[in-house]
Amino acid sequence: MTPLAPDQRNYYYLIEAARAGIHKPILAALYAVHDEPRLADGESGLGIAPVNRVALEQVNTLPEQVQYGANTIRSITDTLIAEGWQGGDIWDAKAGRYTRRFLEAIADADLQAKLAFARQILQNQQALLQSV
Repeated sequence: MTPLAPDQRNYYYLIEAARAGIHKPILAALYAVHDEPRLADGESGLGIAPVNRVALEQVNTLPEQVQYGANTIRSITDTLIAEGWQGGDIWDAKAGRYTRRFLEAIADADLQAKLAFARQILQNQQALLQSV
């Protein structure tokens, strides 16, 4: 399939950002910096690697990646707030952008999710080998 036009992708970012209560630009940024995974609809994803409760097949189109990405950003933000982060820890009002610390927290959560996904694959392979 042909990849979506930027305005078509923007439509998904707008819908999911509003639903999840996050800023749309962070979803567009994830798309811009990641070129993975390759999705069934011909798009590249937002770098989303689901773990545990969500199978990769459930996030194998751009709309699904955007929805899962919005949920993930919301979850990370909620966790940071529960840990005592304040608005200024997340958003640098003077600079008009996210703080470096917040972006690093998102990147760290993404890395941890990818490591957990890799561990899950290894465990599945080991279980398969042991059953043979």
